Amino acid sequence: MANYQNFLYLLDQWGLRDVLLPFVIIFTFSFALLQKIQIFKEKDAAGTEKPNKKINVVIAAGIGLAALIPHYTGGGFDIIIFMNNFLPQSFLLLFIVLLFMTLVGSVSDVKPPKQHPLIGMIALVAVVAFGVILLQATQQINYPFLNFLNDPNTQAIVVVALVFILLIWYITKKDTPTQPADYFKKFKERMGEIFG
Repeated sequence: MANYQNFLYLLDQWGLRDVLLPFVIIFTFSFALLQKIQIFKEKDAAGTEKPNKKINVVIAAGIGLAALIPHYTGGGFDIIIFMNNFLPQSFLLLFIVLLFMTLVGSVSDVKPPKQHPLIGMIALVAVVAFGVILLQATQQINYPFLNFLNDPNTQAIVVVALVFILLIWYITKKDTPTQPADYFKKFKERMGEIFG
């Protein structure tokens, strides 16, 4: 066990967390975005246009390296600290949402499962939680009364409690056959009543 800890500590000292992982993540997202929007195109032998990978690789590598500069110079927004704060919490949230959607999809009688109203509510909660995590990572908000949620053990207890509450509600709720469109219509009406 100690050998793995020493090895991971050595990788961290070499810059795995401060250089390599942030560069790979930024490079990957930049390259995927450039490939998708196809700013730079080339024609293949058949005459069809496709994204120019060589130019996209160079630009994505430049973006990835330029993002690392403020971490070492101390000037500007440090994206490395932001990523080290943001990614672990957002991956936990993503895992929980995917796990819950799989659970609802496997026991739901609504076909396709993505039309189930509970999926929409979970997606809304996930977007709000993702926004809060984003703002906390940029240190834009700080609620002292929520500091107990920074403890991973407390986070796990809250998540397990919420999942159990939702599961018990889902199992014991009254079965009423309604169409998915009715849920969205009722949701719009309720939002109209609340916000005028």
